[in-house]
Amino acid sequence: MILGEFIRQIEELEPVKTVAVGIAEPHSYRGDYCDVAFKAAPSMTIQEILDVAKSAVGASYENKGESYTMTLKTEVHIAFPGCSDLRAYSHTVRELVGSADSVTALLKFFGKLDDCQADIDCDGGTGVLPDLMQLIIDLWRYTE
Repeated sequence: MILGEFIRQIEELEPVKTVAVGIAEPHSYRGDYCDVAFKAAPSMTIQEILDVAKSAVGASYENKGESYTMTLKTEVHIAFPGCSDLRAYSHTVRELVGSADSVTALLKFFGKLDDCQADIDCDGGTGVLPDLMQLIIDLWRYTE
């Protein structure tokens, strides 16, 4: 998902709603330095999340000695600084929803994971990973 679409979808949500997990610390993504990544953060309002997302537009982040400027067309990721592999993805999802069982149930609920892909904790798996950014927005949207 690109940053402009990520922001657009967040803007559609109720700004005063508090969600269990938000985003923080935008940075250059380790998997592709010209992409932006956000670290998962505890309890935030949708407005706070939107402010963090918008703060990345036009910002420049250093990675491997070079500067990368983010635009509305920049790809977005949730990852801890320095992380880009499947294990990091799995760890990030677990941070968002708690346990492996919760992750599997949640992904199946949203139709993002079929039975043959149920083990997201594997390293180097060949299954298609769900779009984590869309999953997170769906979580924010359907949180009571």
